[in-house]
Amino acid sequence: MSIFYAYCSREIGGWCTPKVTLEGPAAIFRYCHLQSALCAEVIVTDTEDFVVAHARGVLIKIPQPDTSFKYYNLLDGREVPDGAGVFHQEGEQEGHNYGNPQAGRDAQKAP
Repeated sequence: MSIFYAYCSREIGGWCTPKVTLEGPAAIFRYCHLQSALCAEVIVTDTEDFVVAHARGVLIKIPQPDTSFKYYNLLDGREVPDGAGVFHQEGEQEGHNYGNPQAGRDAQKAP
């Protein structure tokens, strides 16, 4: 079973709570759903610190292998094609380690 770490923030871009260990995709979705009522932002990483899920409000952003993203509604699980607006607000900078995890690992190994 895969291990993931979740962090919550009461305000977007603010300080995060200590990590919570999650096991598997169902636990990620459930945790994001439950925490979305209390926190403005939930970030889930793998053991190598690559973001595997990012939730804001009722939307969850899942990076895909081709470096694109899919957005899902946490309340009913349906895909939301225009969810990017929630994650890219005016003046905000993307500071999370998104993208193709394998490409990031290869870059770290380069001399």
